[in-house]
Amino acid sequence: MKSIFVSSTFRDFHRERDLLRSRIIPEVNDTAKEYGEFVNLCDLRWGVDTSGNEDPEQTVLSVCLDEIDRSRPYMLVFLGERYGYVPGKEYICQEAEKRGLALKDLEISVTQLEIEYGAFHDRNTLDHTLFYFREIEDPQTGTDPGERQYREKMSALKRRILALAGEHVHFYRIGPDADASYEQLCRSIRKHLEEIFLDEWKLSAGMCPEEKDHQKQWNYVREKAGYFKVGAAFAGEVMEQIGQEETSVCFLTGDMGTGKSTCFSFICTEMEKKGWDVLPVMCGNTALSTDEEQILRCIVWLLEKRLEVPHLSEEKKKPMTPEKECRVRKKWEFSGRTVSGRKTADFRNVFCSCIVCTDRPAAVCCLR
Repeated sequence: MKSIFVSSTFRDFHRERDLLRSRIIPEVNDTAKEYGEFVNLCDLRWGVDTSGNEDPEQTVLSVCLDEIDRSRPYMLVFLGERYGYVPGKEYICQEAEKRGLALKDLEISVTQLEIEYGAFHDRNTLDHTLFYFREIEDPQTGTDPGERQYREKMSALKRRILALAGEHVHFYRIGPDADASYEQLCRSIRKHLEEIFLDEWKLSAGMCPEEKDHQKQWNYVREKAGYFKVGAAFAGEVMEQIGQEETSVCFLTGDMGTGKSTCFSFICTEMEKKGWDVLPVMCGNTALSTDEEQILRCIVWLLEKRLEVPHLSEEKKKPMTPEKECRVRKKWEFSGRTVSGRKTADFRNVFCSCIVCTDRPAAVCCLR
């Protein structure tokens, strides 16, 4: 999954951010799906939860820069007429020192801090950053009086960007026909994003079907996990249960719409962080998760990868006869027997999870 951090002043770029989320990124993902990829947007426009923090201002800056780190090396910047909110030298200084960021001027806006840290602080991120400079013909939407003192700072920032990353800077003009202008912008951004990602996506073309499927499942699971906001304690109990030696199967049940798949996704990502090899299977979500034979092949693929043994040949991947399927099932059985000559104890950190979708309340089946 690719995550793109979006940086701009908030008040005057709502339409650009709305178009990114509602149209541009979905269209880019139509192409990404062909390669088993997914592109996510990191948009902090709706704010940062600062409840319980003694210094909310510092928390906001810290979260912004943390999200830049999580999205590296991808960043998209919109700049217009406004310079943006300037929090104060002490806040900028604290974050800069914490992250090893050398700044000559500490009286800068949050937007410039994001650019300095996200794009200029790391050459690889700069090479994967897109800048869009907006010009507006309607004087009524021009610079507000409170921004006049920062006009020179904005001009200096744009000159710096052009000097360091001119080939990544694109200009767009919002004329009297704003809809037509934004339509052209949408096409431009989509084209530029796909140019950045396409070479990387093409590398996946050489993957075997099981590896592609594995990647698609993970893309979906990681996206879903991002929506998990409550129930961390419950998820922790489930993970603790999965980690116990005597646990081989764990069922999580609940009515439709109660968040089982989101909880499942969160558990998968957390188990991976703990060092487990995780095979997430959302049944019916991908081409190889529609029947038990295909799912079995994906489990075999993960175990082969873990064992560092050659993967099944194309000859063996042909449709199995019932007799052959029975032999394969016995060979790769989990219930205390050997797995291709290895004890199941060798796989105590292998975690296979399946969403079983039925008309009845769905179940998350976690197989160790």
